[in-house]
Amino acid sequence: MEVYADKQEGTTPESREPREVVKRHVAPIKDIGRNVTTDRFYTSVELVEDLYERKMTLVGTMKNNRKHIPEELKP
Repeated sequence: MEVYADKQEGTTPESREPREVVKRHVAPIKDIGRNVTTDRFYTSVELVEDLYERKMTLVGTMKNNRKHIPEELKP
């Protein structure tokens, strides 16, 4: 578990990104074919691609105005 407390000593802006938080949390179960479920704050196309490389899948909600959503997925 990670408690979000805004900027913490010893962290970089990149390490606080939602995608990086999820990747840290799933590190112990990578490469064993698990599914990750996220809410709209954590779900992104980039995260799906990162998890797929680790033999994982993702189910999550996503607002249709997020960056990098392929046009064919918006309708």
